[in-house]
Amino acid sequence: MNLKSSVLSFFPVVTAACLGLHATASAQDAPTSSLKNSLADQLQYVLEAQDRYIIEFEKNAANTGLYKARLAEEQDMNIVPERGFDVAIAKKAVSLASGRVHKVIEDRAVIVASLDSHGLEQLRQRDDIKRISPDPVRELFAQTQPYSHAMIEATELVQSETDSVKVCVIDTGIDEGHEDLPDRADGLTGTTTGNAVGEWFNDGFGHGTHVAGIIAAYDNTFGSVGIYPGVRMHVVKIFNDDGNWTYASNVIEAVQQCADAGANVINMSFGGPGKSSYEEQNLIEFESQGLIMVGAAGNDGSSSKAYPASYDAVMSVAALKSDGYRAGYSQHNDAVEIAAPGSGIYSTYPGYGYRNLSGTSMAAPHVTAGAALLWSFFPECSGSQIRKALTRTALDKGATGRDTYYGHGMLRVQASYEDIAAYGCDGDDGSAQDGGSEPQRIEVVKDNLSVSAGKWLRYWADIPANVRQLKVTLSGGEGNADLFVNRGREVTPWHWDCYSASTNNEELCLFETPAADKWSIGIRANSDVSGSTLTYSYLPEDSTDAGDDGDNGDNGNDPDEDVVVEKTNLSVLAGRWSRNWWVSIPDNVKSLTVKLTGGSGNAELYVNKGREVTSWHWKCRSNGPDNEELCTIDNPKMDKWNIGIWAKTDVSGLTLQYAYSFNDDGEDDGSDEGDGVTIVKDGLTLSGGNWLRYKVTLPSGTLELDVSLSGVEGNAALYVHKGRDVTPWHWTCKSDSGDAVETCHFDNPATNTYWSLGIRASADIEDATLSYSYK
Repeated sequence: MNLKSSVLSFFPVVTAACLGLHATASAQDAPTSSLKNSLADQLQYVLEAQDRYIIEFEKNAANTGLYKARLAEEQDMNIVPERGFDVAIAKKAVSLASGRVHKVIEDRAVIVASLDSHGLEQLRQRDDIKRISPDPVRELFAQTQPYSHAMIEATELVQSETDSVKVCVIDTGIDEGHEDLPDRADGLTGTTTGNAVGEWFNDGFGHGTHVAGIIAAYDNTFGSVGIYPGVRMHVVKIFNDDGNWTYASNVIEAVQQCADAGANVINMSFGGPGKSSYEEQNLIEFESQGLIMVGAAGNDGSSSKAYPASYDAVMSVAALKSDGYRAGYSQHNDAVEIAAPGSGIYSTYPGYGYRNLSGTSMAAPHVTAGAALLWSFFPECSGSQIRKALTRTALDKGATGRDTYYGHGMLRVQASYEDIAAYGCDGDDGSAQDGGSEPQRIEVVKDNLSVSAGKWLRYWADIPANVRQLKVTLSGGEGNADLFVNRGREVTPWHWDCYSASTNNEELCLFETPAADKWSIGIRANSDVSGSTLTYSYLPEDSTDAGDDGDNGDNGNDPDEDVVVEKTNLSVLAGRWSRNWWVSIPDNVKSLTVKLTGGSGNAELYVNKGREVTSWHWKCRSNGPDNEELCTIDNPKMDKWNIGIWAKTDVSGLTLQYAYSFNDDGEDDGSDEGDGVTIVKDGLTLSGGNWLRYKVTLPSGTLELDVSLSGVEGNAALYVHKGRDVTPWHWTCKSDSGDAVETCHFDNPATNTYWSLGIRASADIEDATLSYSYK
């Protein structure tokens, strides 16, 4: 079958139905005893290759009575010399069973051959055969769609050493001589699995060259750039220049060639539905030798499994879109281990060219390169430790914890690096945080949900007292729906505390320290929805108060010294996000300040606590007319904070700076009701029609809150709101008197939620001052 016309136009996971294929044996023919009877894991699949089998001979087959007798008969001898696997005798055995030999893998005592049901039964009777397994089809996974891939924090790690780790790409070959890819002078090597596929250094199909570029394209002034530019590569060509399918037996031969070439990490951006015990067992052996093997989860959008990715020995990679949510074509099942960008990835292509391609084929090499890059910094770690570091530090997406759509979450190479740098190869198991155990998250799942367009599904969740966090997610399925959450009363389009409305069914609402109450959760369908999963979970407070009983150190933070981090020369394409920055805010921080300055073009700044920023999820958003954006968050909670840049136009040369300062030991904590705490933001500049927003969390026992805005000369209004961000329609206090000073005052303000302070300019303002005080 020629896939050139199909791989890039639809998802190429081929079934018997779409191939018009038939089986040559029925389930009733399946043997019921001995290892050679592994047909139980293959006859359930109806494949074009059903009559193609992997026949594993005993390596000491010369010692079996049947083997000796037949050899003696054929050679007219009475004494048989003791020896191992004999290719001639094995091929003769297949021939006597009316089989057709396709391949001999001598070092594994394997013959690959086509057999009819009678020949299969005849070979099963031989005592010199260890096992017979099917040889299922393996195909490429790719399709076209635009977009780029700067989401996995690899830009934070620069590795000039390219020889400490070797990557192997099993694919359609590579376009050797492409100006943006390593060549033999840079250590590029290659092999093939047979003459039929052609030379490894030619790639007439393009898939392998594209995958290689995602991994290793040079960081130069043109073209694309790989995750690990210039890393040493070995290429095994297993598909021909038409992208025709291959077989599981060829996969094992190719992996062996990778291992022989000294590869540490192997990329396999292909697969198929048939499971092979020969393939599975050999991949387990390779894993035990320390190899990291990465596979594409598949592109038919179903919950079916594709192999080799779905074997435990292989990291199965799901594909994400540019917004960080899963791609609809990405297969989802319990084998998915991690997720990475896969839609519209720009990379190298034969003929000195470049293309945007999409698929789990493009997601897998992100993980392959990320693993190699991480390993290059920590060569003392084992393959298993590197693999666990990648999954342990992945950004949790979808349902809490590992799920079938994202696995452990989105790949974050920088987070993996920081984890090993701080805690060693085994990473942080959580014991470094405190001496007690983490409270167990309580989770409720409603799956396979359906709702008609324009209709609602509503649920109630009883949230007890002393809950640290409430998380509600909607994921998967067909169609499009929005998620609503509200405390104390049923959600409607007008009554909600959180509303999540992305372009697909990947919605999230997150509440810190939610009140003990009944919470209404609603799903409203924009189109007919089916197969979606709603999950809500809450995390109780840790009642052990571990780590709060004395001198446990300060984790390296000098409470008298501010922390400042700066990222320079940043670029983002128009309409795209860059959300690569996570800041771990410790306890006792007085203020977090994030600034975006300089460069060309126009971008917005977003900051969010505990989850990735989106257009709907943020704690602070600054969207001035130029790249002079500022977010200040007072008394930020101890957590991971995400910083994002969204480009209105192409932007380049930006500088991002974030800083946080600690409370002084002697600072007034608000307990002195006569003095209180006053915080001033001066020198504020804002263009007409735009907003500046701030957030403040008041300590327990606060009796009064005063907010004032001065120096605006009637050109701006002051808004204050409890528990959600101010808008022209949502505010608890609005002051728009036209005077030189706008004020808002509150008695006994709530202290179990944040307060949003907003300035909206009706005309350009300069040198304004916002102050708030509480006591």
